[in-house]
Amino acid sequence: MLRDIRDLLSRGPDEEATDEILRLIGVPMPGNGLLRDARIYSEYLPKAKELIFTPEKRHLHLLWDAFDRSPLSLSVNFAFPFRRMIACQLFSTCGKNFCAEGDMRFNFGQNLTVGGDDVFINRGLFIDTKAGVTLGNAVGIGDFVRIFTHSHGEANHEERTYAPVTIEPMRRSTPTQ
Repeated sequence: MLRDIRDLLSRGPDEEATDEILRLIGVPMPGNGLLRDARIYSEYLPKAKELIFTPEKRHLHLLWDAFDRSPLSLSVNFAFPFRRMIACQLFSTCGKNFCAEGDMRFNFGQNLTVGGDDVFINRGLFIDTKAGVTLGNAVGIGDFVRIFTHSHGEANHEERTYAPVTIEPMRRSTPTQ
């Protein structure tokens, strides 16, 4: 099944391929053009006008989120390669051996750079990627972590400050004598 999904993803994924992948993973969309007209939450967030979603990116986001609603997502030997296939097309870059457990959420996949190899994401991660997030080599992120690239005051949520976040592995210090 992963080979079939890889072949479908190589097409874009367009609406027809996305519909078929959703069917394969057990989360089919109802008919009547719902997939064509579907919009994702991120398209209503600040920065959405700057970080435009192509139909392809929208479909990849839908596939990423829908997968965690399928029983198939519980099968690690399927889930890790499936998420890696989506990440390689959805993220800015995705290094080798990327592994993400379930319920990893992000709002703008195109602003997520998994530039390093051997990155492992535990379950429940939320990354606000509005200003960009970069994960370096051998980064591991724990359960239910929240990473934000913006802040705002309590008095006015419209006034926001954005800054990119880079996460690199800890450097071991040399013991002193």
